[in-house]
Amino acid sequence: MSENTNKKKLTFNVIIRNLFTGRMNRLEYFLGFILLLLPFFLIGILILVISLLISNSSKDTIAGNGAVIYLIIFCLGYFVSLISVHIRRWHDLDKSGFLTFILLIPVVNIITALILLFMPGDKTSNKFGDKSNKILNIKKIFGFSN
Repeated sequence: MSENTNKKKLTFNVIIRNLFTGRMNRLEYFLGFILLLLPFFLIGILILVISLLISNSSKDTIAGNGAVIYLIIFCLGYFVSLISVHIRRWHDLDKSGFLTFILLIPVVNIITALILLFMPGDKTSNKFGDKSNKILNIKKIFGFSN
């Protein structure tokens, strides 16, 4: 068998499946959260500034509305990625990803985020996969690798 037949094809379905399966250790959780947060704020501010400049320079609101539509699409992608990070962290603790909904409860969400950040994951394999490696894998955080 050639080496190419052993490799999985990186398709949209594989990326989506990888986003919500497997485990993520504390370091990957923290860095994944930060790596998602920084671009969100930077691109969000950029789109906001562009939409304000367009709306102030002309009476045409179509361009301003276009910027808002891009911001909404970007936010949806951001939230899907953020939910993915939380689900995989719960999997590392051998808990269901549905516990991510706890983050919607005010005050409880702060305590839950601290638990996810500081509680060590299972030291052995669990029903969600093998133990997370100590080596940081950026591709794994964003679902591009197993």
